[in-house]
Amino acid sequence: MINMGTIFQSVNVLIILAWIVLMIVTLFQLKDRSLPATAKVLWVIVVTCIPILGAVAFFIIQPDTDKDEPL
Repeated sequence: MINMGTIFQSVNVLIILAWIVLMIVTLFQLKDRSLPATAKVLWVIVVTCIPILGAVAFFIIQPDTDKDEPL
């Protein structure tokens, strides 16, 4: 029989791995953006200090994408 503690440990490991993968993908995407150095540093701080929400915010906001803004 599978112990409930083992299931919870497995779920915790999967969540941590997903967070690490999401953070790495976000940081690589941030590296490829043409942002000022200060903006990149601020995004790195947000992504690393606010787990999951920082990366999700980065993908929602999409800094420095080619959007036509009205004047």
